[in-house]
Amino acid sequence: MRLDQGGVRDLRDLFEEKGFLLSPDLELGDDAKEFLKFLERMPEKPLVVTRELYHKFKSRRKKGPNYKVLFSYEESKRKKVDINDWLIYFNKRYEKMSSLLRNRMEVKDALSIDRLKSSSGRTQATLIAMVMDKRKTSKDNIILKLEDPTGVVNGIVSFRKRRVFEKAEELLPDEVIGVVGVKSGNFFFIEDIIFPDIPQKERKTSPVDGLAAFIADMHIGSKMFLKDHFERFIKWLRGEIGNEKQKELARRIKYLFILGDLVDGVGVYPEQYKELEIADIYEQYSLFSKYVLQIPEDKIIFIMPGNHDAVRLEEPQPPIYKDLLEDVYELDNVVMLSNPAYVNIHSYDDFPGFNVLLYHGYSFDFFVSNLEKLRAQGGYDASDKIMELALRKRHLAPTFGAVPTAPLEEDHLVIEDVPDIFATAHIHKSKVGMYRNVTLLSASCWQSTTTFQERVGHHPEPGKVPIVDLKTGKVTVLNFI
Repeated sequence: MRLDQGGVRDLRDLFEEKGFLLSPDLELGDDAKEFLKFLERMPEKPLVVTRELYHKFKSRRKKGPNYKVLFSYEESKRKKVDINDWLIYFNKRYEKMSSLLRNRMEVKDALSIDRLKSSSGRTQATLIAMVMDKRKTSKDNIILKLEDPTGVVNGIVSFRKRRVFEKAEELLPDEVIGVVGVKSGNFFFIEDIIFPDIPQKERKTSPVDGLAAFIADMHIGSKMFLKDHFERFIKWLRGEIGNEKQKELARRIKYLFILGDLVDGVGVYPEQYKELEIADIYEQYSLFSKYVLQIPEDKIIFIMPGNHDAVRLEEPQPPIYKDLLEDVYELDNVVMLSNPAYVNIHSYDDFPGFNVLLYHGYSFDFFVSNLEKLRAQGGYDASDKIMELALRKRHLAPTFGAVPTAPLEEDHLVIEDVPDIFATAHIHKSKVGMYRNVTLLSASCWQSTTTFQERVGHHPEPGKVPIVDLKTGKVTVLNFI
């Protein structure tokens, strides 16, 4: 059998050129190219390639990876945007959030704003409304301008009601909430605020062994890219370094999530060129591809973009374009995803697997900048608190302008389904937390501190890799620095 590669060449000669001697009784099929890549990625390369090894490769391919993509946005050609597109977008968001809120007993019998306003006298009521505006009065009360599809009403939160006042302080424009209160005259005096929030989940553990590792923010191309440390991580994944216990840990990894900012990009921030080692975007992605090609084929690799990657900045961001990562797209064990994305992994027989919500985390800058409570809890050093807040709000970026947004027919940043694992990045600092039995993970980075990070108050802790044991639920953080 022959393979065309810039002219007809004998398969045996091709494999021998790559350092592989084929057993005389081995007959290859039309998957010879993929088999050759499989051999090149093996940590210990065989001198003689046998029929048994080829059959092992084919059986792996037949079994297929154990995952399912639940959501990944695919970019499509859009018409010119006008004001009606934004109206549709926000109405769809309201519908989704209203549905989530109505699952809560306190909001089940909510009235519309026009019905509330048409009522006479003092009226006790519950509303589902979007926060149009929030401001403080001279007496330190908070006035909320609330809107639903039927109208607008002003709500007042008294500073004397500390519990509800503290809730009002963490409200952001454009989020959808439930409010309980009393209408008197033209005002609605708020007695409670109900966030959509997530219910308490049953914590899952798998009957089958397996680990999931999370990395992000390599920023390849930057002068601050920690090349030696990242290559140490790749060698560990390949089983080439570490003691026997560490090598066994690497072998048990079934899933590797790469959560955006694969490269540093070009023209992302002012005078970035001064901090670039590689100024060509294609060369940056070429180096990233070389690293991915070294990762053992038995690990499923999920790759999504971040705000430094060469896709549109508006969220949801589509998967990284194929012309930037052609070699990576050819790999059977790689899954290209949008930002955000939602996947299910490690399901077996009667075990449903783990639902994993993936988000790069660009909106976290807005959360920290605009909420004093988050800053008091640690700000950028407490990304688990930011993730917890997003779950309570059931939205990854509720405020228009928090991140660039595309007015699609629906809002894909609403957290409709409650994940088992919520994984993010962007902060350049590893953090592990738990909220209502949802595991919260923030991936670290592979870049030393930049001048921009110093300016905005980031405190990176590079080289830390959170690893989830899917059989026990335990999270271990390995340090490669």
